Amino acid sequence: MMPEKKVRMQDTDGVEWVVNLEWLKQNMGICKLEKLLTDHIRWAGAQNCQPQRDILFQQIDRLTKDIIDVETPRMKLKILSLLTDNPDMRTRQITEKTPWKNQILWGAFNKAFKDRQDEGAIIGTAHGACYNRTWRIKETGE
Repeated sequence: MMPEKKVRMQDTDGVEWVVNLEWLKQNMGICKLEKLLTDHIRWAGAQNCQPQRDILFQQIDRLTKDIIDVETPRMKLKILSLLTDNPDMRTRQITEKTPWKNQILWGAFNKAFKDRQDEGAIIGTAHGACYNRTWRIKETGE
């Protein structure tokens, strides 16, 4: 059995993480596919091919949803580690500690946050109008 090849990566927020080579190849393939689709959309726009543009936008939408589904488990872990290290964190502080410029990563983070809230793993406390909620991990005894 061959050993699994690992690649060390650095996120946009300075956090280092390790991925296997297969995941990296798959991720690079997704980026290439996204570029190919946007090139086709430009071509279809120049040719006034509305049905082809609609199909391409549907493909990009499916691709975006797939990437969000792949990234959501990692974001769930990130949320738990943020709230473990910083209990009673305000919403604005959470968004400051996750400064992604990529809208797909924000989509995955928001989905993971909503999932954690629906599961009851995190609890938000409201402090009235114009105040940020504070978030914390639900204790097992609550």
